[in-house]
Amino acid sequence: MAGKVYRIRGGCVLCETCRIVCPVGAVSIDVDGVHIDPHACIRCGKCLANCPGEAIEAAEEDGPAKEMKGNEE
Repeated sequence: MAGKVYRIRGGCVLCETCRIVCPVGAVSIDVDGVHIDPHACIRCGKCLANCPGEAIEAAEEDGPAKEMKGNEE
């Protein structure tokens, strides 16, 4: 089963907009760059919509439904 995940791609300037707009704190930034926690992310799209560098992409990724947010039993 596939589910939507958000990934960081080239173009990220570490402006922290994604971290600031995330309503659940799923985005973190450290010395290695930006990280989106797929278990905390609620797939609202705010990071994607607000990224000034268009450095976030939404992708379909295969995985067990129980691990995808919103599909818990």
